Amino acid sequence: MTQSRGRTALPYVAAIDGLRALAVLAVVAYHASVAGVPGGFFGVDVFFVISGYLVTALFLARARTQVGGVPIPDGAETQDFWYRRARRLVPAAAAAVVLTWLVYAALGVRSLGDLSAEALAALGYVGNWFFLVRDQSYFETITSPSPFLHFWSLAVEAQFYVVWPLLLIGALKFGGRLAAFALAVSLAAISTLVVAGLYSPEADPSRAYYGTDARVAGLLLGAALAIVVRPGLA
Repeated sequence: MTQSRGRTALPYVAAIDGLRALAVLAVVAYHASVAGVPGGFFGVDVFFVISGYLVTALFLARARTQVGGVPIPDGAETQDFWYRRARRLVPAAAAAVVLTWLVYAALGVRSLGDLSAEALAALGYVGNWFFLVRDQSYFETITSPSPFLHFWSLAVEAQFYVVWPLLLIGALKFGGRLAAFALAVSLAAISTLVVAGLYSPEADPSRAYYGTDARVAGLLLGAALAIVVRPGLA
């Protein structure tokens, strides 16, 4: 049975902002080499889980049609989701990239060729793969890192935003909430196995740290949580 419903907004949860703040502090402490916080970079994983939860919950909450009690966004709503994500992320990121490029170009501390290529990769939300191809380690401190290095995490999220809604819709149509939850958890497990296969104590872990296939587990676990706890899913 197909039913229409009004769009809903997600309620504000102060605890989520608290988790975000803790994640920021952990990452900042790691990059500042604060003693006792050697694993602060895992704060990024906290962000990924939160993002996966919020984005999936928002995507489902805006669905106007229910099939068998399950809200399933249609094509127009999916396009609207992508548009809203782009409108939220692109302007600020583009401004940051342009300003950074201008400052570094003026200072002359990095070749314009490298700087421009890195800026384009950041703007195209493929920075994580770009830095892997360029063999730019996230953990290397001997050479001067790219000013756009940290855009890798935005690239992972953007790639997730493009693909996940399509997979989620397919799973919901196929088997409802249970199928969608199983898909999210299964893909997260596969991503974890990818990390296990890539990681070696003797090698630079950047491939396991940058790769979308290796880092999507957090986003998917957040998505699985949204599928379980959001109201309106049968």
